[in-house]
Amino acid sequence: MSRLLHIKAIATIRQNNPLLLFLLLAGDFFFIFMFGLLGLNIIRDTGFSLIHDQTYSEIYQYIKFFWLVLCFSFLIYTTREYLYGLFAVAFSFLLLDDYFQIHEYSGGVIARALNIPDTTMLEAVHFGELLVFAIYGVLFLPMFAVMYRSSSANVRRHAVVLIGFVAALAFFAVVVDLLHGLKLPFVIRHTIGAIEDGGELLVISGMFWYVYSMANHSGADVGQRT
Repeated sequence: MSRLLHIKAIATIRQNNPLLLFLLLAGDFFFIFMFGLLGLNIIRDTGFSLIHDQTYSEIYQYIKFFWLVLCFSFLIYTTREYLYGLFAVAFSFLLLDDYFQIHEYSGGVIARALNIPDTTMLEAVHFGELLVFAIYGVLFLPMFAVMYRSSSANVRRHAVVLIGFVAALAFFAVVVDLLHGLKLPFVIRHTIGAIEDGGELLVISGMFWYVYSMANHSGADVGQRT
């Protein structure tokens, strides 16, 4: 019975806030489109670049990360399920990592410390970044596994969806980023960079929409109980 109720709740979440999802994705595709115009030299404002730091799209992404942290924090308050706290901490760290370029800097430090050589296709710093991402995974996954086991069945089902979003984000941020780092012709690297950063934009929009809908639904339940 509880499983059927939760499936119904997830269906309700997916039906909720279609306008919010549309607006988020419209924002993403706007920045992707403007990057295309920049690549064709139709516009000159380099703030529309997807592949450089501190650009308009990256600031938009920072805001979505911040909203995610707020929504996860609200879910902790309304559900008393602390697995959401792990996601709040993880996305707070990802926001800081993105802004301060922690994994790029740390990757360079590790590459130099281990004397990792450049290859014909890939610079040493990218191997260092892979090690940094591996450390992130080693830190996050065991804590997730422990907290997942102690969570309610409903939260576990939501957590599976959230991990799916995290896996998609990791695909673009790690795998596609590695391809972007290959010593390829400019046009190909430019296209891969657009896929990498555009994919990250879309994944975080989808995740924020889902988590916001969860928080909104959870808040309504609290309101009904009070």
